[in-house]
Amino acid sequence: MLRSVLKRHGLAAEDEALLRLYARREAEAGDYRPYRDVLRGVMAGIAETLAFEPTDADLEALPARRRRCSIRT
Repeated sequence: MLRSVLKRHGLAAEDEALLRLYARREAEAGDYRPYRDVLRGVMAGIAETLAFEPTDADLEALPARRRRCSIRT
C-alpha cells in the first residue's frame, strides 16, 4: 500500500527502509490519539521525509487499509 502511494508520486523505496520510516513516524505519535489520526500522521511524516505533497487520499490510505483488514466480531 505504501508502495502504491510512493509510485503515484514517482518514488520508490526498499521494504526495509519503508518499515524503518513507518516505525519511526509511528513512535513519534506522542500522547494518546485515535489510531486513525496516528496513521494519518505516519503518512504525513513519510511524505515529509521523502519530500512529496500528500493528497487527502494518500493521508487516508493507511487508515482505510486498516479498516479493510480489521477483524470484526
